[in-house]
Amino acid sequence: PWGTRGDLTVKVRRVIGAGIMFAGAAMIVATIAWIAIVVAGEMRARATLFEFLAAAWTAGAWPLLAGLAVQGPRSAEVFAQVFGDAAPYPAHNTIAIAGTEDGILWLCGTGYTGEDGFEFFMPEGRAESWFRKIAAAVQAAGGQVCGLGARDTLRLEMGYPLNGNDLSPLRSPLQAGLGFFVNLEKGDFIGSDALVKQKADGLPDKLTAFRMTGTAPPPRPHYPVMWRGEQVAEISSGTLSPSLGYGIGMAYLPIEASKPGTPIEIEIRGRLFPAETCKKPFYRKTNT
Repeated sequence: PWGTRGDLTVKVRRVIGAGIMFAGAAMIVATIAWIAIVVAGEMRARATLFEFLAAAWTAGAWPLLAGLAVQGPRSAEVFAQVFGDAAPYPAHNTIAIAGTEDGILWLCGTGYTGEDGFEFFMPEGRAESWFRKIAAAVQAAGGQVCGLGARDTLRLEMGYPLNGNDLSPLRSPLQAGLGFFVNLEKGDFIGSDALVKQKADGLPDKLTAFRMTGTAPPPRPHYPVMWRGEQVAEISSGTLSPSLGYGIGMAYLPIEASKPGTPIEIEIRGRLFPAETCKKPFYRKTNT
C-alpha cells in the first residue's frame, strides 16, 4: 500500500524517456512483478503475471549484467590503477557509460557502505576477467575481496536499512525513517493516500537503532526485544560491530520506546541482555 520497493533497486535516468534499472539479486522477481502490475494494469497483470515472469526467465531477460563494488578510502586509487585516464572517477550518485570492445560499461558513484567508492557493471560474459583485474588492483592497494556478509556489517554500522530485514511491504518509508525520500507535496503517486493518512494519524512504530550495553552474545535478526517487561518487537537487523566492538541492531519499536537512551532488553537463547536505543549512524569517523 505504501508504493515501496526494495532498498537495492537503483534507477538511473539518462535522458527523457530512457533509463536503466539495477535490481538487487533478491529483488529481481519482485521488481519485475511490480513493473508488470504498474505498467500493464493491476487486474490484467495479475492474470498474466506468472506467464510474464516465466517468459522473462526463459529468455534470460535479467542475467545480462554483472556488477562489482569497490568501497573504501582507497577506491580512487584502485580506480586509477584499473582505468587509468580512460574514464573519470565517478562523483557521488553519478553514472558514466562507455561503449568498449567489452560491450557497454556502467561506472556508478554508488555503494551501500557509507564509504567512498564506486560500482561497476559489465556484460556478464566479461565479469570474470574484470573481477580478476579489479581484485588485483584492490589487493595491491592493501584491500581484499569481501562478500555480502562484510557489506552487511558496514551498512548496519551506518544505520542503512536492508530490504527483507528492515524494509518490507508491511511498513511504510515513514516508519523506516526514510521520510526524507518522500515528497507528499508533489501530488498523487502510488501509495500517497496511505502515507498522507499515516502521517496525519501518527506512526505506530519506528525503525530504531540500539546497542548492547553489557557483555552479551551478538544480537541477531528475529531475537525478541523487551521493553518494560513485555516483548514489543523483534530485531530486524543485528550483528557484532567489527569497528566498535559491541553488538548493534535495529528494530521497529513503539514511538515511546524509540527515543535515544531508552533502556531495552534483548532476549538471546532464553536470557535477557541489556541494551539501549541510540542515534544513527552507529559508526562515525570520530569513533576511531
